[in-house]
Amino acid sequence: MKAPRRVSGTTLIRAVLLLLGMVGGIIGLIDLVPAVPHLADKVTFLAWFLTPAVLSDALLMPAAAVIGLAAGRLLPHWLRAPAVAGAVLSAALFAVALPFLGRPGLRPDNPSLLNRNYPLGFVAVVAVIWAGVLGWALLRRRGRDRPAERSRLLGRSSS
Repeated sequence: MKAPRRVSGTTLIRAVLLLLGMVGGIIGLIDLVPAVPHLADKVTFLAWFLTPAVLSDALLMPAAAVIGLAAGRLLPHWLRAPAVAGAVLSAALFAVALPFLGRPGLRPDNPSLLNRNYPLGFVAVVAVIWAGVLGWALLRRRGRDRPAERSRLLGRSSS
């Protein structure tokens, strides 16, 4: 007769957290139904709630994975990690910013709603991300071209 299989502490913690998350989601949905009286408002809420998750999981992150695979085959070694990091950060930012970029719900009678230039802010942050990618890539390339100097700085002999 086989001994019963022991469950690790990590597996138990994950199961408890999953259960707590599911209970919290169910309680939230139960509280949402009476709090939002009109069906159209419920549909709008669900669209705002589900769209980022669906876009992220079904479109953006797989696209970032494909870009990462292509980068691994096409880009030089010193450029791979920075380019993949930039692609993933840009995709995640796009998933978060998407509801604001189209400016849905903008109303002239409420100027406090969507009162910023979100497309400009998005472009600015993406530019900062890719400037960081460029800087990181150049540092990696420079370090790759100077192994003797790097060894000297790290206190290793080059022989």
